[in-house]
Formats: sequence, structure tokens, C-alpha cells
Amino acid sequence: MRISRLMPCAVVAAMLAAAIPAPAHAQLGGLIKKKVKDKVAQTIGRGDSARTAPPDTSAPDAAGKAARTAPPRPGPRFSEYMLEITPELLDRLEKGLAAEEVVRQEIERKIGKVLSHDEYKKCQAAVLRGPEGQKVYQQSRDLANGDTTYEHIQKASRELARRMEQVVEPKCGLEPRKAEEIREQHADSVEAAAPAASGLTRLQLTIVKERILPLCAATQAVAAAAGEMRVPAGTQNGANAIYYVYTPNEVNAVQPRCAKLASALRTSL
Repeated sequence: MRISRLMPCAVVAAMLAAAIPAPAHAQLGGLIKKKVKDKVAQTIGRGDSARTAPPDTSAPDAAGKAARTAPPRPGPRFSEYMLEITPELLDRLEKGLAAEEVVRQEIERKIGKVLSHDEYKKCQAAVLRGPEGQKVYQQSRDLANGDTTYEHIQKASRELARRMEQVVEPKCGLEPRKAEEIREQHADSVEAAAPAASGLTRLQLTIVKERILPLCAATQAVAAAAGEMRVPAGTQNGANAIYYVYTPNEVNAVQPRCAKLASALRTSL
């Protein structure tokens, strides 16, 4: 007899546990962006990128002297992927970023205001402690209906989660994980907006974005050498090992637009 009385409670507990949203998993957007970055890395590996290593000065004196007196480097190696940064290219980039932002803002309007994870949990708990929430909890016993099969518990828990969402969402907004899932569902449309508006490929856009931000962040640390401008991109054993490389014309094209571009690019990346 005791077991028969406890069974409905166990079923309700299982339903409630299943109805509570699980922690957010790693987002797909990171994987999508990783694929593009991997392609950029492959481009760098072929020597098409604006990154370059400095000459090796650790060789014996004769070799080191030869390296120091070698002909000037030709500067960045442009290709179909890495385009020279010109005012015309920046115009196209800005047009693409503006189109991307329009799509992103439209999605955000559909999502509405989203609380942080902690704020949402507090709001959710307050709503579920109130009269409407208590009514949902009472309904969970009716949903259990004495059926302890796995299929019934899963179906009942989904219905309970739906009813809880109907009560919570009007007062707390979308659950943060659900809002992020909606953003991920529309990630392709956001990423497609800039290429469509600018006429540049995703890879071309990714590379030009990667080159602009370091230049704008290092306007006071740009070093001129052999007809090219170099910005440190990494260190090795405490010394600069890799650089972003620009022509003087590229620097002159980018620097006047840095304030506008840097802000737009941080949102885009």
C-alpha cells in the first residue's frame, strides 16, 4: 500500500526534473566560425596572408649579416583570398557590416529582452512560487495520471514544461538557452548578409576583418620597415615572432576609419 501511495509522487518528481531546462551546451556557432578560421589558417600556411615571420638573426655572423643586408621585403602577398585594403574595399566592408547588423537586430527584436542566466533563474523561481506557478505544479499530478511508463513520463514532462513556459515567459522573457538557440538557428542568415551586400566571399571578409582590428588597436605601435608596416601578432620566447604586415597605403586607408570599423567589427565577430 505504501508503495502505491508513493508512486504518483515519484512520477511527479521525474516529470518536474525533466521539465526543468538543462544547462546550455556548447554552441554550434563556435564550430561554424572555427571552420572559417581553419580556412584562414590554411591560407596563412600557403603564404597568402598578411602575417609573416621576421628574418632569422640567430645564424652565424656571416649569414646574419647577409640576412640584414638582404633586399627589402615586398610587403604583403595579396591573392584572391587576401585583398589589398583600399578605400573601395572598406566601403564594401562597411556596406556588408551594415546589412549584417540589420539582420541581427531584426532577430533580436523577435527574441526580445533576455535576462542573464542568474536573473532568469531568480525571476522563474519567483513566478513559480506565485499562484500561477503553484497551479501548474498542482496540474502535474493530473498529468501523471498513475502511469509510470517511461513514454508517459516523457510526454507528461514535455506538457508540464510547456505550461511552465507559458506562465514564466510573459514575466521573465525567453529562457537564455532558448534565446541562444534561436540566434544559432539564424546564424547562417546573419553571416550571409555581409557577403550578399558587399560582393565579397566569407573568406575574404574574414581575412580583412582579421587584419583591420590589430591595425586599429596598434596605431601607436606600427613599425615601418622596408616599405611595409608591421604589427606584432604573437610572441615566441618573449620576442615578437609573427607580424601582421600592411602596405603604407593600407594603413592610410584604415586609420581614419578605425573608430567606426572597430566598433562594427567587434559586433560582427
